[in-house]
Amino acid sequence: MAGNSLDPKTAKNRFKGRIDIFQEIETLALSEQPPVLLLYGGRRTGKTSALKYLPYRIGSDIVPLLVDLQGAASATTLKGLAENLAQQIIEAARRLPRTVNLPYPDANKLAEDPFPALQTWFTEIKRSNRGKQFLLCLDEYERLDEVVKATSSRAPLNFIRNLLQHQRKWILLFSGSQELSELDDYWSDYLINTRALRMTYLQESEARDLIQQPVENFRDIYEPTAVDAIIQITRCQPYLVQLVCYELVELLNRDIRRNRREADTAKATAQDVKEVIPIVLERSDQYFRELWRSLADSDRSLLRRLIHGETPTQQDKGVVRKLTRKEILTQEGNAFQVPLVQKYIEQLLEEE
Repeated sequence: MAGNSLDPKTAKNRFKGRIDIFQEIETLALSEQPPVLLLYGGRRTGKTSALKYLPYRIGSDIVPLLVDLQGAASATTLKGLAENLAQQIIEAARRLPRTVNLPYPDANKLAEDPFPALQTWFTEIKRSNRGKQFLLCLDEYERLDEVVKATSSRAPLNFIRNLLQHQRKWILLFSGSQELSELDDYWSDYLINTRALRMTYLQESEARDLIQQPVENFRDIYEPTAVDAIIQITRCQPYLVQLVCYELVELLNRDIRRNRREADTAKATAQDVKEVIPIVLERSDQYFRELWRSLADSDRSLLRRLIHGETPTQQDKGVVRKLTRKEILTQEGNAFQVPLVQKYIEQLLEEE
């Protein structure tokens, strides 16, 4: 299955890998002076799924509370934002494998002055849960920009700074697709001592596990060359791996129904992988278009030139570095990291 984030209660063991990320988060959270954590990476690399599985992958001394700022950012007032944050935190605590029941903040104080009321509430939570470290995970953190602009107030960011300075039992983890250097300059005033954790491609062993054992007791349906082909064209990008596998399963099922293959012995081949590529590009059109739209004109210009066989020049060094960080080009700047990305852009340029 490709696309939606995984819920541990229903998806069970379907989430693969990321052990290094979980270990680093736990180590940093338990350090004497925990930094602000920034979990960043491209769209659909599994950041939200990883945060949902975090309570099941780290020790019980840390209480991860996941807040979706994409939903919270729909608030048009500071009161609405504060209420949404409080509600999400309470619900996240209830969903933990070791349930934590948090009190509601004072509704009158929240209405009167939202973020000082939240500060008081956070202090109460800390006092009633001694020995615990609370890890506040703010997913889609870039959406706070929208709130700042909609309310013409930096109160939410001032609240975050106060939390960092005065609440030692509260640790902040921001998750998103942008590094801090890509945000407006004022963010640097609020987020200091930040430790970046990159959510990149799966390791090859993790990708092979995802392909061959997506669920328990999954039958062996791939020729070895097919698995190698999936690894090669996706570069172990988890969403693309899942999507290619989904389309291969659909292809096998169609062939079985048409009696071209026996159900018990049907296996996907490297040729089958090639056959589903056009379908994969069509189904993932939104993913690739979002990637293309996120690029600056100078980025697109270089990619066009590469597609047409040109070589990057000395003047392209800055753009190459940027596209390497975004995991689009290799460090040399003369090749795409993910062959499927190259195929999509080639197709896009043909249509222009």
